[in-house]
Amino acid sequence: MNKTLRFSLLSMLIMLCSTAFAGSIIFANLNLENGKQYTDPFDGGDFTVTFAGGGNDGKYYDTGSGIRVYGDGTMTITAKSGTLTKVLITYDGANKPTEASVVNTGTYNASTGMWSGDAETIVFTRPSGSGHWRIQAIATGKDAEEPDTPTEGQTPETAITATRALEIINALADGATATGTYYVKGVVTSIKSISSSNAQFYFGETASSTDVLQTYNTKGLENKNITNTGFVKQGDEVVVFGSLQKYKNNSTGDITPEVSNGYVYSVNGVTKDSTPDPEEAITKGKTADSPMTGADALGYINNFSDGFITSKQYYVQGTIGEVTEISTDNGNATFIMSTSGGNLTAFRLKGLENKNITDAEYIESGDEVIVYAKLQKYVKDATTTPELSGGYIYSLNGKTKEDDGGETYTFVGDGSKENPYTVEDVKHMAVPENTNAAEGQEKVWVKGIIAGALNGQGTAYSEESATNIGLGATADDEASATVPVQLPSGNLRAALNVVDNPENKGKEVLVYGYILKYMSKTGMKNTADFILDGDQFTTGINDIKAQTATDDALYNVAGQRINGSYKGIVIRNGKKMVVK
Repeated sequence: MNKTLRFSLLSMLIMLCSTAFAGSIIFANLNLENGKQYTDPFDGGDFTVTFAGGGNDGKYYDTGSGIRVYGDGTMTITAKSGTLTKVLITYDGANKPTEASVVNTGTYNASTGMWSGDAETIVFTRPSGSGHWRIQAIATGKDAEEPDTPTEGQTPETAITATRALEIINALADGATATGTYYVKGVVTSIKSISSSNAQFYFGETASSTDVLQTYNTKGLENKNITNTGFVKQGDEVVVFGSLQKYKNNSTGDITPEVSNGYVYSVNGVTKDSTPDPEEAITKGKTADSPMTGADALGYINNFSDGFITSKQYYVQGTIGEVTEISTDNGNATFIMSTSGGNLTAFRLKGLENKNITDAEYIESGDEVIVYAKLQKYVKDATTTPELSGGYIYSLNGKTKEDDGGETYTFVGDGSKENPYTVEDVKHMAVPENTNAAEGQEKVWVKGIIAGALNGQGTAYSEESATNIGLGATADDEASATVPVQLPSGNLRAALNVVDNPENKGKEVLVYGYILKYMSKTGMKNTADFILDGDQFTTGINDIKAQTATDDALYNVAGQRINGSYKGIVIRNGKKMVVK
């Protein structure tokens, strides 16, 4: 055979073998559970995709029909063999990357969602800050066809005018949304409302236009929460990014042209908010042991712009001056905390342990409280009210838990490896609603009996879930009585889950992680280590690829000798233990 021809054929074969040719995932078609976090890789044919990060990254939601990625979360796409050369990612509306720099390699077009390059693995990282991505579908190779997108309004430089946007919207059926998203430019004619979460205003071709669009559910500059509610005013020139919608009010039949579910790209040519985030100045009230005073809270709130509310909750200590309302129907209370700087309203807070209030005389004037809530500068009808909202009463006259017949619970353990917390200890711990570790929080050891794997709600046992275990005081505890323990993907999950290791049921285990809200109750997350029947797990082997065991002295996690394929090696009591 001609050497040149032979070389050409060989080159073609190499190219064919080194490229991931096709594959796709449409998350809405996978029968995923709404609100559930998925940390295991999804299989797309010639590729896999894995979501990682905090407690919310990798959760699927019916709203948007996609997997969500929040600040600092990652989406990793890996070719099963060869390399990725073309990947198309489909997002829900404006909940998507706005910059090409979110990926670690190759070239990414943020307008179309198309990535191109030559890599075995690509990692998308969402920037820090509020908001999230909603990934609806991923396609590679031949399945990654360039989407049909409009040629106008796809970049800030080619933004369509408000008049052109109205033409597109008016051509739609009532209630319909145009395909794709657009950058639209115009002049603000009036402000409807601006809060820390969104801006609603009208804009048209000029400041005096009567044919206008409304912005709806619109974030601030850089697609972030709004820290300065005066960042846009009547007469400002704006570029707004979002979906074009012909909104119909089904009750009245009124039609409103909208740019919805997007953000303000620029105001008078400025694309970044230089206003300091007032929450960065908050240094107090981050732990229950060191709460801020009501006067501290007022000082912070007075420096907020109108309507601003913090993204986090803080501990605030004070005395109840007046009880405004106790609603047993809604399970909350509103009261005034009097401080040296003025009044501070605690608005519709839950009771101790974040539970509904059922007693109409739950609190009274003179009670000493610590509340765990967001700080807000609430403004309505030109009246400003400093508020503590979106939280609960952490302690009431020194109590942090509801009455249990006058008995005070004494913790058995202290969270150390030598004296771990018990299952009953964990049940008596109150944790905040957020599911991520607080600043300064430390991991602890908890001891219990593996009673089984739990469903997504932690209310029943599951024979299919390898992502968690339920710890009980005994192996016969009801699922609802167990403490749910998250098992991160990798060797730890492979060694401890009861789907692949049914012999683990009934065994005593010590697990090491954060005490956090998990499955809507107090549980353990970010598990990093465990001791099973006296054998301590050794982490750090997660990146070892599957190999073939040839050494007869290899054992599985149950201590049985094995041969075959395995993912990693763990040393226990001098033996080479493998994770299959």
